[in-house]
Amino acid sequence: MLATAVVSAAQRATTRRVRLFDVDRPHTVHLRMSAKAWQTIQPTHGAYVPPAPSTRPNRPKAPAVEGRRLAPGPSGNEYAYVRAAVEFDGRRYEDVGVRLKGNVSYAIAAGTPRLPYKLDFDRFLRGRRIGGEISLNLNNNSFDPTQCREPLAYWVFRRAGVPAPRTASALFSVTIDGAYSNEYLGLYTLVEEVDERFLKRHFKSGKGLLLKPEGVRGLPYLGDNWDSYTSRFRPRSDVDPNLARRFIEFLKLVNQADDQTFRSQIESYLAVDEFLRFVAVNAAIANLDSFLCTGHNYYLYVDPVDGRTHWIPWDMHLSFSGYTWVGSGRDQVNLSISHPWWAFNRLIERLLSIPQYQQRYRASVERIWQRAFKERGLEKRLRRLEPILETAAAAAARAGRANSPTTRPAAGLFSPPPPLSEFIARRGESIANQLQGKGTAYIPVFNRPEMLPPAHAAAAPLANALWPLVDVNRDGRITPEELAAGIRTFFAAADQQKRGALDEHTLTHALAQSFAVIPAVRHGAPAAWAKAILACADLNGDGRLTLDELIVASRRLLGEVDRDVSGFFDEREFIEAIIRLLPQ
Repeated sequence: MLATAVVSAAQRATTRRVRLFDVDRPHTVHLRMSAKAWQTIQPTHGAYVPPAPSTRPNRPKAPAVEGRRLAPGPSGNEYAYVRAAVEFDGRRYEDVGVRLKGNVSYAIAAGTPRLPYKLDFDRFLRGRRIGGEISLNLNNNSFDPTQCREPLAYWVFRRAGVPAPRTASALFSVTIDGAYSNEYLGLYTLVEEVDERFLKRHFKSGKGLLLKPEGVRGLPYLGDNWDSYTSRFRPRSDVDPNLARRFIEFLKLVNQADDQTFRSQIESYLAVDEFLRFVAVNAAIANLDSFLCTGHNYYLYVDPVDGRTHWIPWDMHLSFSGYTWVGSGRDQVNLSISHPWWAFNRLIERLLSIPQYQQRYRASVERIWQRAFKERGLEKRLRRLEPILETAAAAAARAGRANSPTTRPAAGLFSPPPPLSEFIARRGESIANQLQGKGTAYIPVFNRPEMLPPAHAAAAPLANALWPLVDVNRDGRITPEELAAGIRTFFAAADQQKRGALDEHTLTHALAQSFAVIPAVRHGAPAAWAKAILACADLNGDGRLTLDELIVASRRLLGEVDRDVSGFFDEREFIEAIIRLLPQ
């Protein structure tokens, strides 16, 4: 007991002197764990359950229990902390809490040790810090062949005055008893945790409401009951009822207030200039796997002092045109600075419709362009990272892993982005042209089969063919009323005998006639589609479909895919609805 206390006191005293976030040198991090811990750390998969409130992400109020599964994240992965030893720049720390993390960044590397990790230095030894920090994230730079996107992106946010995590680099290796012995895994990005310490550094108080939304692009108002928000907005702090009510009032203002009320009250609920800078940076660096398009990879923080909501960026490995499902690298070079978001985003649209905010947003874009592109700030920052890349390559050569897949970021899910330095140069030119009112601009879309993952690509042609037939007012969205009208038209044409229901044979014949005039789906098998639609919509199981059953089934589908709770289909949601109907 005495020896443990002495070691603990020594570690607490020495770790404060570690300089964590140094851009000019990589740390060395070596993770050691038992075979049992390695087995325990692998995630199980369950349905999403909102995480319990905690003062830090997944921080237990009772003593930590090794191996206890945390609440699943968006992917359904249930991660668990285990005890492990961590050697950080040659200094060894025992009983560090370690778990895996991530969604796609985990999945793409599953089965290998080159995974994203979270290190928690006081989970099992309370009060211990490293460089003043409790937790650190070790990101595996998945999909980023340059291994520089995250540190560059976070730097631009910080340079623009947006609260953003600090980063460093780490030469990472693991020893797993019986499996890996000092296995070098290459260069990782070390990212600061967004926790109470981070919040204290950036805001008036660190005791506010911290949220990490998932699939929330347009900030829907879901009523006055906070329980309706937890699964979407995912609290990462204790939930103060007053701050929760304040946040709900903000969402109601965004979605329901008239224009005059919105203009007069928005600055009391939102740190507007900071948010405009947040949007401007995402646009400038073409970071579309974000609030702009996918509705995740960001935190929200409600400051208890002034009651305003702030945005904090997160997970930058697909910045600089890495997220190609909404546009190729060539498209994103010319990403519109006036409309960089995909589909509908009520908050951005309402703000930028007000001239004074539009001017302030444009001024933010111009300042970012000046500092990051015209003055070559990004290029200079990238050059500062080059010695670290060379050090990592030399370490791989010494380990006999030069050009090995085990030391390089995983790839393959997205189209390869253009070379980073080339993209930065061309993006700067495009922003300059757009600021002068010249050149072309690209607005993101999610309906091009050649850019989409296989499941979406298979459904996109049919969705694209049906879209103009259903979106009758051409406003870029399909409401339940428009979908019901389309279903009524189809049903009337199919039910020529006026029987009030369609059996499988009649439905197959009607689908064959419809497919014949839609070139994109002439290859489809009408009989297979008829079976799939019956399986989805035959609510009473009598083998026939009434008009009411089809309409009810369509509304159920909308509820299943309506990620942002908008009440209508956008193009991605419409494709995902088609996916659920694809014949097996």
